[in-house]
Amino acid sequence: MPALSSDKAWEKGSVKGMKARGGFSVDFAWDFGKITNATIRSEAGGPCNVLLPNGGNIVDEDGHEIVRNSGEKPLVVSFQTEKVTTYLMNLL
Repeated sequence: MPALSSDKAWEKGSVKGMKARGGFSVDFAWDFGKITNATIRSEAGGPCNVLLPNGGNIVDEDGHEIVRNSGEKPLVVSFQTEKVTTYLMNLL
């Protein structure tokens, strides 16, 4: 998150309930300016587009992998979501 302050008080933290375009609610945590994990809740269903860092993946509520970025660079990925379903973004 480039908008995070470099102040030591902001090295670690989390946000819950942030609203995103398309009917999504996002919770995420960061450590030393990098997001460590995020939970995406689809309120309406439909496509979700996210920037997925290399080595990261997205799994559904049952732990089934939806998409993975095995490349060397961050990648914008799109995946179909179901209404009132939660997805976990793991960032390695």
